[in-house]
Amino acid sequence: MRLPWLLPVLLAAACDNAPSSDYPTSETGIFVDVTVDSAGAADATVGLTADNPALLEVTYLRLEGGDALAMTIGGRAVALSERTLLGAYQYVGTATDVADRAPLVVAYDRADGQDAPATHGAVPDAFDLGATATRFRRADGLQLTFSRIGGADELVVSLRSVEGCFEPFTERGPATATTVAISPARFVLTPGGPATCNVEVTARAVAHGAPDPAFGRGGLVTLAQVRTLALTFDR
Repeated sequence: MRLPWLLPVLLAAACDNAPSSDYPTSETGIFVDVTVDSAGAADATVGLTADNPALLEVTYLRLEGGDALAMTIGGRAVALSERTLLGAYQYVGTATDVADRAPLVVAYDRADGQDAPATHGAVPDAFDLGATATRFRRADGLQLTFSRIGGADELVVSLRSVEGCFEPFTERGPATATTVAISPARFVLTPGGPATCNVEVTARAVAHGAPDPAFGRGGLVTLAQVRTLALTFDR
């Protein structure tokens, strides 16, 4: 399973963790990341966190003492399983046949303490990603095309040269865009790189949801439709 693109765990060499039952909901935060591919298949990740001033880092909470997380997408339950990476506890699941604007709800049920039943968001519309040319030269730049984007707050486009012709980079723009023009200057060539490379383009139409107000530390809820495109680049 892919690692969530925005989770803080990716930035840490090791993480502190603690039982969820040690923290009231007012001292807890939540992050939720859902990505949907062109086949309507979704990967979902949920995590609970608390501040740790003594260690100047985030504490990731393990569900213990009867605490539980429950998720639905489009009204259907998504089974969550526990995963840990370098001490960061996450709860992950998958869903299929996810429809446009499908509502997401994540509930945090406490054995002892305040529940947080209404972390929520909605999946953006499925969209199409294309390019005006499947092979392009740096001097000409690149124009990407988008259609049917809806229900998103922003568009995030990342480009990576598989063989290392240029440095990877990311462009951001409004979710209303139908084209994204990438200038030659954005392609920073790597010294001694090959003359021709395969390019991976990843476009994300991202919607932002909201954590339940009971989470005193707030949170981050993102839902994205993700599309990829393979192109050829000539220096």
